[in-house]
Amino acid sequence: MPNWIISCHGYSNTRSNSKFAITKRQTYDNFSIPMGVELVTYTKQGVNLSMADGWDLWEMLTGNQESTAYARKHKGKKWPTAVINYGLSGPHDDSDYYGWVSPQGYYACGLFEVGNPVAFHQFPIATQVTTLKQVLLDAKTQKVARVYYLACQELG
Repeated sequence: MPNWIISCHGYSNTRSNSKFAITKRQTYDNFSIPMGVELVTYTKQGVNLSMADGWDLWEMLTGNQESTAYARKHKGKKWPTAVINYGLSGPHDDSDYYGWVSPQGYYACGLFEVGNPVAFHQFPIATQVTTLKQVLLDAKTQKVARVYYLACQELG
C-alpha cells in the first residue's frame, strides 16, 4: 500500500481531561501513534507550515520525489510516541479554497496516496472532517507504513 499524505488545516482546541500536565502539549487531547505507522512532520509543535513549503512538499510527495521530501522532515514519529490529536479540516471559506488549488488544477486539501495528486478523500470547505488519530488508525488498518503531515501543528 502506498504511503499517505495529509494536506489540510490542522489545529487543536480540544483540551485533555487530565489534571496532570508537565508541558503545554500535555494539556491537549493526545494519543499514541499506532504500532507500524510512522508520522512524518515538517514543523515544530505549535508552528504553522508555510504555504510555500507546503506546496513544495505536496508536489514532491504527489510526484516522484518521496525520498527527497522524507529527507526534509522535522521528525519521524513512531509508536509509542504520544502526539496531539489534531482536528483536520478543509479550507476556511471560498477565498481560502482557491489557495488549495495547484497550478495544474488539483485540489490539494484532503488525504492522498504518495505519487497521486488526486485525493482519495477530499476535505470540504469549513468542515472538520476527521482527526489525526482516526487517519493514523485507518492507515494501520490499511497497512500504510508512513503518513506525511502537511498541516500546521496549531494550538488553540
